[in-house]
Amino acid sequence: MINKTYLCPSDKKYACSWEGLSDDILEHFNEEHEDLLSYTNSVSINLDVESENRLIFSDTEIYLLQTKLIEENLCIYLRYLGPTKIAAKISFDINIKLDGKKLDKRSILVKQGFFSISLECLKEFFGDVNVINCIVLVSGDFKSNSSDDGVFLEFESGPKEDQCD
Repeated sequence: MINKTYLCPSDKKYACSWEGLSDDILEHFNEEHEDLLSYTNSVSINLDVESENRLIFSDTEIYLLQTKLIEENLCIYLRYLGPTKIAAKISFDINIKLDGKKLDKRSILVKQGFFSISLECLKEFFGDVNVINCIVLVSGDFKSNSSDDGVFLEFESGPKEDQCD
């Protein structure tokens, strides 16, 4: 199996020149970007930061979570950093929570490979906050032999309560 070479997946504002094998990304983040590495599937997102890239190391797999503020929306991109054959079989879902409150999934739109949430909806639901918690849920066949490419974004509709209009 050929191991893919990556450039440092930290946000470009860090101007990190590291490049290496996917097997070495976790070690690099431990040494250089520890504050951008999560060992759980929960990540705090600062709504005042225009863009941020974080690594999630969960169940021996590495995922890249990218956030961008675009036209008054929080956009969340998720990517599995591993073999394409496995990535093709992974589905992502997210939950947005804060202080025991969970945003209704119908307030989270899926658009061409990313999740989008209106900042107005977040403020309406959670109040005037700067930080929210994003819980990443991953499902899929990690033993796939498929040659398909791409990542599927799927989730079920949540309950009607707590929905932003």
